[in-house]
Amino acid sequence: MINLLGGAGNSNFGDELIVRAWLDYLQARNPHDAIVVDWAGHDHTIRSMNHILSEYTKTGNVSFENTLDSLGRLTKKPEFWTSFQRGLNFFERGGFSNYSQYKHIHKRFSNVKIMHMHGGGFLNAIWPVHAFKLGLMVAAKRKFDCKIVATGIGLIPFPDVPQNLLRDFRDAIAEFDCFETRDVESFDLLRRYCGTIANIFCGLDDTFLLPQTLRRGESALHVSHFGDPSHHHTQRLLEQLKDHHFSMIYFWACTPEDTNFFQFVRDVFPNATQLSLRDLVLQPLPVSIGDFMVTSRFHPHLLAARLGAIGVYTTNTSNYYKPKHESIIRLGSPFIFAKDSLPILPQHDRLFLPMPLLDNMRIAQKIKIADYIYGHPL
Repeated sequence: MINLLGGAGNSNFGDELIVRAWLDYLQARNPHDAIVVDWAGHDHTIRSMNHILSEYTKTGNVSFENTLDSLGRLTKKPEFWTSFQRGLNFFERGGFSNYSQYKHIHKRFSNVKIMHMHGGGFLNAIWPVHAFKLGLMVAAKRKFDCKIVATGIGLIPFPDVPQNLLRDFRDAIAEFDCFETRDVESFDLLRRYCGTIANIFCGLDDTFLLPQTLRRGESALHVSHFGDPSHHHTQRLLEQLKDHHFSMIYFWACTPEDTNFFQFVRDVFPNATQLSLRDLVLQPLPVSIGDFMVTSRFHPHLLAARLGAIGVYTTNTSNYYKPKHESIIRLGSPFIFAKDSLPILPQHDRLFLPMPLLDNMRIAQKIKIADYIYGHPL
């Protein structure tokens, strides 16, 4: 059995697209393996994601649940390092037998071949409850001798490791068969605490498992923004674009809350079309080479740049979003940070777009990592 776990399940485009990417990969290469996707999130968002990805359950070997996330949340006030310790000592302190509703899980865990913490920026100081999963994976390997891997992980902002837990943390990371970060800041952090362990490496976001189809068309405008409508600078950027001719205007509703911003887009572009979360996760993205994007979010920036779009991103100050956007810039994104005025204007004839040029190479790199994890030859 394969156990996928991470931060997905909250109806967020990037996290859910990552789950789709791994399910596509696993069902193509390991069609007979049972796969359990352990969601993170509340019941209503989990029901939504179960519905969006219901096609994957029709084979009978994929199931969705939120057991490990629920176990992690049983601590009233989860703090990162107490959650980590609780996971690390989980089986020594009775494991699933301490919870009547989860006793049946123990037998399933004894059959786990691979526990895979898939990508996303959830393992950090903002959501400390997820540290329970990190510790539990190590505890499961020590008890059941399963393989444990982490791919495409973003750790920033990360809490300082207490001196009394430094060895436990180093030993835990060393237990992973591979631990891939998606940005250099997370890689440097692990190296600083854990030294030059060979299993740690700086790689790519997990969405690079999914190929993207390049195409040419009339220039479209894409807008992706947090649901909070108080970011007036994005509205000012859109005002500067209203006289530019776009064949289509798309608003990416990456979370249900993002739809709150859609009305502000419609105020400037009355003919704007909203792309639902289901559209974004399951359908080809309607991005052509030379399209223009205004975004505050990470995955729209990443996917649009891979498809040959140019544009601006508007989030550059938080400890969480700054390294995320900068990781895409390092990959060759032509996007530029903007606040109140546009540093670039839409144009079709960009001479050099490195991200589309290098995309096939990066997809191959990601697939090689996946093949290593799941037992296929390099």
